[in-house]
Amino acid sequence: MKNIQVKWWLLLLLIISTTVSSCEKEDSGNAGRLTETDFMVAAANSDLFEIQTGQIASGKGTLSEVREFAQHLVMDHTTSSNELRILANQKKITLPDSLTEDNRAIRMRLSGQSGVAFDKDFIEVQITAHDEAISLYEQATREIQDPDIRNFATKTLPILQGHRDHAVMVKSKIDSF
Repeated sequence: MKNIQVKWWLLLLLIISTTVSSCEKEDSGNAGRLTETDFMVAAANSDLFEIQTGQIASGKGTLSEVREFAQHLVMDHTTSSNELRILANQKKITLPDSLTEDNRAIRMRLSGQSGVAFDKDFIEVQITAHDEAISLYEQATREIQDPDIRNFATKTLPILQGHRDHAVMVKSKIDSF
């Protein structure tokens, strides 16, 4: 009799451990997935950064190409930001209205520069920022489940890629000086 009870307890423990193990595997599959909220907050941060640094560069840029590129950034990212805010309101997601600490530091650094040094740093910052944004938006097109948010990411991605290409072109112009 005792032997049968031990077998039942072992079977019960085996069932429980298998159930817990399969739940852990399911959870770990979603652990790295980009959530809708995380994407929208990161996208809003990106837009804010591009708008604010673009505003600085449209006034401080030495080369006309830098100033024109900056104006495109402000215009396109303002449009994107407005669309993102409308979508966030529909989805009841709160977006940030100020820069992250790291981005504030970069903005301050840029604000303190002038001349060709400013142009070079601004363009380098834009290439890096757009690399990060492109990576974020590509991940969103693959992982976001909400069709409205995924469509926003899909529609915005080519604009970001165009900005990066434009920044590389401006960088080659700056590097020739």
